[in-house]
Amino acid sequence: MIYLILFTILFNADNVCAQQKSVANIIMTRGKDVYVYSAGKKITVDGQPLPFSVYSGDEVQLGTDSDCELVFANNDTMYAGAETLFSVDLYKGGMNYIWIKYGSLMYRGTLSVALKASDLFATSKGGDFLVRYKSTTSEATILNFGADIDVKQEDDDRPYVLRTNRYIKLVSFSAQNRLTGSINPEKIPFIYETFRIAFSPKEKELDTGAFNSSDRTGVMASAKNANLDFVKRTIGL
Repeated sequence: MIYLILFTILFNADNVCAQQKSVANIIMTRGKDVYVYSAGKKITVDGQPLPFSVYSGDEVQLGTDSDCELVFANNDTMYAGAETLFSVDLYKGGMNYIWIKYGSLMYRGTLSVALKASDLFATSKGGDFLVRYKSTTSEATILNFGADIDVKQEDDDRPYVLRTNRYIKLVSFSAQNRLTGSINPEKIPFIYETFRIAFSPKEKELDTGAFNSSDRTGVMASAKNANLDFVKRTIGL
């Protein structure tokens, strides 16, 4: 009996440790409407010390005039634009897993990452992509600036390979109606600039080695709005 009790205590302790492992840290915010839904609670990030840890399965929501940037445990980063809701987790082999419910995200990195939006599932071999998902029209757009991205919907026999500097536009549960095209490489710096957040730490650079640390604070310099209409015009979408 005592062994059973000890096993139960140790098992529960392991589960608590697993649940407390952070997937990413919010390192910059703008606006007051930045929320994290974690363990059934809605947490307002505004006023919290940064970096702010985001755990497996947590959802991040941004209001109309708010945005934020995250750094993942593997040092990849992601910018989340205004009016966006997404969750973060880990996928097979420990790769970052992002589920966008609506809004826009720009991912920057060098390692593989998995992405979900409605019935769409994509795997990037090397980060660097921008995704926008409109829940009202179930429409997803992916702009690929990095390595190949395998894009698959429920009815697909095999994934569609989205090459570098290509985009794909599709509608949920309508795999036959896709629009694909090329991105003008000369316009990519303008796209990055549109989505860039300028961050000026109060002291030293962010220590990503102390990933779960929450004893640093930072302030944002002037940030640019995520003007997706401008991006669409720039690349001809």
